[in-house]
Amino acid sequence: MDGIDDLRGDRLVNLEKRVIPLEREMTKVQEHWRKESEIEQELSLDNFRN
Repeated sequence: MDGIDDLRGDRLVNLEKRVIPLEREMTKVQEHWRKESEIEQELSLDNFRN
């Protein structure tokens, strides 16, 4: 019965289930970003500096 109320462990498992799909999506986004031309990368808002 030890650990039956492991709320922290349950939260970590649930967080992992939510993070894995986000990591996959970020990989797709990063692959797309790398395919941009040099001018597209320079004009990207990600590179905007104040």
